[in-house]
Amino acid sequence: MQAANGRAVPLPTTALPALTRANSKTLKGLAQRWAPGRYSWFGVLLICLVCLLRASVWVAASIWGYGSTIPVSPVAPILATGRDHLLLYAFSYTDPEFLHNLEYFIKEAVIGDTVADHVIIVQEGPELERVPLPELPAHAKYVHHQNECYDWGTYGWLLLRSGMVDISAYKFFFFVNSSVRGPYLPAYARGRMHWMSAFTSRLTGSVKLVGSTISCEGSPLHGQQKGRWRRNPHVQSYAVATDKVGLHLLIADRRVFACHKDRWDTIFYSELGSSKAILDAGFNIGCMMLRYQGVDWRDPGNWDCNARLTPTGEYGCDGTSLDPLEVMFAKVKSYMLAAEVSFSKKAAKYEAWQQQSAAWPGNFSALSSNEYLDQLPKFKTPRVLEARARSSRCFDFDYYMKENPDLKHIWGNITLLWRHFVYYGQFDARPHKYMCDLEYKKLSAWPEGSM
Repeated sequence: MQAANGRAVPLPTTALPALTRANSKTLKGLAQRWAPGRYSWFGVLLICLVCLLRASVWVAASIWGYGSTIPVSPVAPILATGRDHLLLYAFSYTDPEFLHNLEYFIKEAVIGDTVADHVIIVQEGPELERVPLPELPAHAKYVHHQNECYDWGTYGWLLLRSGMVDISAYKFFFFVNSSVRGPYLPAYARGRMHWMSAFTSRLTGSVKLVGSTISCEGSPLHGQQKGRWRRNPHVQSYAVATDKVGLHLLIADRRVFACHKDRWDTIFYSELGSSKAILDAGFNIGCMMLRYQGVDWRDPGNWDCNARLTPTGEYGCDGTSLDPLEVMFAKVKSYMLAAEVSFSKKAAKYEAWQQQSAAWPGNFSALSSNEYLDQLPKFKTPRVLEARARSSRCFDFDYYMKENPDLKHIWGNITLLWRHFVYYGQFDARPHKYMCDLEYKKLSAWPEGSM
């Protein structure tokens, strides 16, 4: 529920009736009326059935978190289309690219969709600029909320306290935020599969939380590096899906959907806490990353994955960068595009190519252009500098001459051979090899303790 000032207020708690001695006598007396024997089997059976019923109610209560903030039947659900997928999208205009990420999502995932209801939560506050938002179809709605709880707390407000959503009407639940652009599907899958099925197909009897990526980075409580840590692997929260069972477990945790005011507490209790709630209940988590398919994350032996480095950084996934077509959603922020972070640049390129193909037949110049040839110095300079740093003393000239007989006219000139390799040969993928390794740490003069 919501107060007049727009702030969420706690719901009244619900106390479960106790099985008192008086109740027991009544049930026992009822059983005795049905049979002449004081301890008739029918009476015993009736009492057992009632006890089982009460136990089931208690289990349901513990799942939904009775005694705390509990979900209620909404007074006026803002969407009632009969669809069984619900997607909550947290939009916060803290970066110019976030609006474009929202626009892309609406174009690719909302317009024309026949599977899910979409609720886009617009975070508001004095520090956030108001911007015009794209129009939505009938199965999608904007909801405005004060930017005070971070994403997970905002999801909790909408699901459990706003009275706008009937969660009992849905089978699957998706959570996406505006820091990512997607969903991206390869050309052979576009129009042939629904993007949500890549997530829901992974939600099985044993897997209850699925996202684009999983991280083993861990996080300290309150950001205190020497304090208490959570080191469990977790589904990174920018794109997450679960089912009814998974949602019940997240709600029962009570801190996952809480309104945390501190970023570190949100990471600790919500981001890592959501996966911890699933793992603690004996279920597994999953993601789209090819490297992590089939991993049992319930086994602590797997909790040091990727040397505890987040896979979403540049080269952060075992020396490579994630691809939007692998994980479906990619981080895209202004500074990432300016720095030409590879996965963000790919996301932007993929979008441009999609627009070109959608408008085909169109301008042939879009097909004939090539950024690599247009900006050769930018792409070649790093490798030229690396080759010059290695110097020719470790270069195997005999091997280079043997494997490249077309260079016979300069075989007698080592200087020309080396120059050819540095500026041309390495970019033509000509066979070559070095006889010693380059010590990158010494070359880069890394400060003590930074490696």
